[in-house]
Amino acid sequence: MGQQPLTPQAVVSGYTGSSPAAYRLAKGWHEQLDITKAYLNKAANKMKKWADKNRRPLEFQEGDLVMVKLLPHQFKVFRKVHKGLVRKYEGPFPIIRKVGKVSYNLELPPKLKIHPVFHVSMLKPYHADLEDQTRGKSQRAPTAVVASFERDIESIETKRVIRRRGVPSYNEYFLSNAGLRAEYWSSSNLQLKEPELTVGPEGCAAFLPDDAQIDVHSAVALIEKDNIHFIPHNRYAEFYNDPAVCLMRYSKDGKVDAVKTNNNKILHAKEAVVIAAGSWTGSLMHNLARDLDVTINVPVQPRKGYLLVFENIKSNLRLNHATMEAGYVNYQRTSTENSSKSTDISMTATIDAKGNLLVGSNRQFVGFNGDLDMHIVEQIWKRTQEFFPALRNISLESLSQEMKVRTGFRPYMPDGKPVIGPIPSMPNVYLATGHEGGGISMALGTAELIADMVLGNSLKLDPTPFAAEGRCC
Repeated sequence: MGQQPLTPQAVVSGYTGSSPAAYRLAKGWHEQLDITKAYLNKAANKMKKWADKNRRPLEFQEGDLVMVKLLPHQFKVFRKVHKGLVRKYEGPFPIIRKVGKVSYNLELPPKLKIHPVFHVSMLKPYHADLEDQTRGKSQRAPTAVVASFERDIESIETKRVIRRRGVPSYNEYFLSNAGLRAEYWSSSNLQLKEPELTVGPEGCAAFLPDDAQIDVHSAVALIEKDNIHFIPHNRYAEFYNDPAVCLMRYSKDGKVDAVKTNNNKILHAKEAVVIAAGSWTGSLMHNLARDLDVTINVPVQPRKGYLLVFENIKSNLRLNHATMEAGYVNYQRTSTENSSKSTDISMTATIDAKGNLLVGSNRQFVGFNGDLDMHIVEQIWKRTQEFFPALRNISLESLSQEMKVRTGFRPYMPDGKPVIGPIPSMPNVYLATGHEGGGISMALGTAELIADMVLGNSLKLDPTPFAAEGRCC
């Protein structure tokens, strides 16, 4: 059987062989090893002396905010970037727990793909400015973001041209050009404002603090109630079951003098006639002008939409703002193909004054077909569930008793702009239609523009883009 070979240390400590030379050789090795250890220990103590000269004891507690010293080689995207271009400290980040004696586990954002445990020498305490929280906030791009990053936008005063293959180019105007106050919310900020909403780390939002929501049914009921007071002064009348059938002219100047109803009532036009019939404006104008030998083509089309109303829904969904997917405002992107398969779904969700959950919506060209398509209802619900995880375990079948479906026809113009202004062949007949899904919100502005046109007042808005000439006649 073999045996373990002797080492110099073993020879010196317990050698009993017959070779004194081997003993002396091993003893010399041992002495050299002791001398080497002594020098290494002396060098280590010297290095520690100078390192400790500028070092102070530092400890943190759970929940403390700290700044982290980051190294360029920790990030793949920065390995070719000079270290002088990388921010030295990133943060602040909260401490989750202490790891060992001198390391700490930090809560890092998802964008930092690094290990969250750092030595205490890589940390420094964060001291917030109590008078101005933004004074020490860096405006540079966060680490690990190279092409673009999330930051507050102070103002945008331009437009850009969007070009995509197979789609005609179009101008995209920014909100500040229209005089609207808008705030940019990053994904993290949006999560704080709307905890129930999920958009992912790449998502963001535009918050319009001056925007508001109106309940259409309540608004119409209020208008009807208030307008009753004008009936004794002959300034208001209702003809819900007595539709207009034709326009009447008594003079040769081209102006319309009256409107005749189905029950042969004559409504005289003192100043003007305003046609605001939404999706039915095209067919109505065709019938009204039939006896005047005038051809008027208003290319407004009905665009069907759904809105799901859930009363007393049993869920923990909490919404602080009315939310709308960005694709909802891009209403020109769906083709006008008359097919139920050609529909565009964009998420909208809000809680109304009665506590009901309202979600939508779709856009679909099916003429004036008002039949309910449950397949589209299911698509709208699935799209809503993608944004709100609290609704993912709730099926439509379980909400059948609480759900009501509203359908309507938005007046769609092919060029995306409403028609507001007089008809050239009938100078005192004005059109107000084609607002698509924004008719209620733009109603007051449209009424003011029409009134200024009729009364000859100075216009606050250039009406040329909305003129009927060249688009409807």
